[in-house]
Amino acid sequence: MADARVELGEQGWRHFSGLHRLLLNLAGRVPDDWLNHVRAMLAAGDLAKIPDHVSGATAELGVPLTTGQVALLRETVATFFGGREPMRIDGVRIAEEIPATAHRFSPVPADVLATDGARIPPRLDLSGRPGDDLWDLPPALAPLDDLATRLTDLEDSAPLSVLRGREDVLSIARAWRFPPGAGVRVVLIEVAAGAAAWDITRTVQQALHRHGDPGAQVEVFWTGEDLPPYHRTALAGAALLQRA
Repeated sequence: MADARVELGEQGWRHFSGLHRLLLNLAGRVPDDWLNHVRAMLAAGDLAKIPDHVSGATAELGVPLTTGQVALLRETVATFFGGREPMRIDGVRIAEEIPATAHRFSPVPADVLATDGARIPPRLDLSGRPGDDLWDLPPALAPLDDLATRLTDLEDSAPLSVLRGREDVLSIARAWRFPPGAGVRVVLIEVAAGAAAWDITRTVQQALHRHGDPGAQVEVFWTGEDLPPYHRTALAGAALLQRA
């Protein structure tokens, strides 16, 4: 479903964007594979099924939602299944603030941290490189030239390739999330207001799967919006791969 405003009108956009934001707020607080699955459902247009998945999982895991998020789940179910409540919705804990993330983020993978962690700044800006090759570092990172082929990898090129030429994509960053020990790739994509963020999420997730990293997390957010603590922390510890 390319754009809910076209397919379902403004009500559809409200449901799609609201559920997308809700899933952003669950990043780092629920299992990665579950989150990838539900995001794929959203991109496929399965709005009717998502509230039960979210309410059931958050009740089971003890992950709190806000009153506004619970209201969105109820409204979405009412729109498609009038007369019933989302699964286990009364068992969902309520909290109006999203807790700070316990994860750590790095702009480089674990093997580089192990050998050269003292040389790596908290955030890397690779967007000023002279060419398209990620291994061709910008002049400001010349002291790291000996690490050029280890700062990024072929999987980092996947989002750049599939999103090439899209005017609604404003920046692409990638961080490594710890724990676990080997790290999880987190791709952070800033898009223009009105972009179908759920479709971009699916496009990049599928590209990373084809490139051999099906467990990577893809976080797509609209420019100018307040971000959850998880994403603010991830961006502060990321490598900026591309900027419009």
